[in-house]
Amino acid sequence: MKIATLADMCAVQPPACRSIVKTNTAGLISKREVGTHAENNSIQRTNYGSTIVHVSDSLKSANGRGTSKLPQAVLTPLQSTQQTRSTLFFQAQKEEVKKIASDLAEAANIVQGFDNHRSTVVPWLRETGIVKHIAQLKKDEIKAAIALPSLDGENELREIVDAMRSLLKEAHGLCFDGTGCMLTWPCRVVLSRFQSSQVDMVGKTRAFDPYKEPGTLKSYFGISQRFLSYFHRVIFPDEYYFDIENTDEQAERPEDVVTATDEQLAVWNNIWQMAKQEFQSEDDEETKRTELKTRLLEMWMLIIGHDTGARRYQSPLLSFCAMLSIKPSTKGWLEPGNFNSHLSGMIWVVQLLVFYDSARKEQQGRGQTLQLVKRYCGRYLQQTVETPMGEILRWRLLLFKISKESIGDHEASWDESEQVLT
Repeated sequence: MKIATLADMCAVQPPACRSIVKTNTAGLISKREVGTHAENNSIQRTNYGSTIVHVSDSLKSANGRGTSKLPQAVLTPLQSTQQTRSTLFFQAQKEEVKKIASDLAEAANIVQGFDNHRSTVVPWLRETGIVKHIAQLKKDEIKAAIALPSLDGENELREIVDAMRSLLKEAHGLCFDGTGCMLTWPCRVVLSRFQSSQVDMVGKTRAFDPYKEPGTLKSYFGISQRFLSYFHRVIFPDEYYFDIENTDEQAERPEDVVTATDEQLAVWNNIWQMAKQEFQSEDDEETKRTELKTRLLEMWMLIIGHDTGARRYQSPLLSFCAMLSIKPSTKGWLEPGNFNSHLSGMIWVVQLLVFYDSARKEQQGRGQTLQLVKRYCGRYLQQTVETPMGEILRWRLLLFKISKESIGDHEASWDESEQVLT
């Protein structure tokens, strides 16, 4: 193939045309700057063997002066095919990158166990059985399962959780000095006997503390409301809530493990049917709310007094607590201290409900509050019993121990002069 030189190009072009030509990598010579040619409007085609040069001088009349258009290079069939293949290749690469990103996001959304990653085993998650209970679940489904009902939908469930908040407010109102106070100091002490840390360093008993800040109360009340939402969405229906991808070894879903008692299901069905009823008069609605709160207290006492035996995750309450181990913001595992805060909130709510149930029975002439609290706490709220609260108390003790032995995320260090500690 003969290559056109700059001298050759200048030799064949008109004197009035001053051009700068450049040989590109494809073998074409393109014109970068075309001068003014006032006498004609022509297209010159110069053939240097297999090298073709197109010069387009399109003259336009504008105030007696001509302006030429830039030439366009013409691709050969081979070059056009190569360009098409290149475009298709990069499009395929973009689609592959998108697919990889989607696959990574989908994998990150699934709770992974420790079977294939022995070096990343978290002892307390394995000891509590949490990682096995929620393995292979999708994290966004976990978040949705334990969320409070939205304002736009689930109206019946919203009415139930509102009644739960009202119930807890009533119970909390009986804890303070006044004509209606029924929480005595001995009762507060008995409610806290299941705590391993009930005696502090100076030997004082750490009794049940009803005094909480408004923000703390809202958080604690919210835990109980979220449990009811979880029970209704996951435990109560006959169909599966969680969707698990097909694996070589099919993992058990929480619905396969949790076994609500017939009494629990019957009471919840009664609560659900009651919530769906609509009344015209305000008196009937008030009667409905009162009955809802009575049924909810009955439901909670059945949940607390669930004898699970060796299969701890038969309890709906324990299954719900396992779901709280996922951090909503990053979808990673919660730190032991933060997870322990959720457990503390659940324990406090249970203490309050046990007291309230006993106080209501005293008001009905069915016993004395202190004796009823002693009986209930001794049977269901001890670390040595096989009940949901017994397991939660053991978790809490384990996490207290881990928190004391572990180092926090922020490490203290001295500056170079060893004068400032940060």
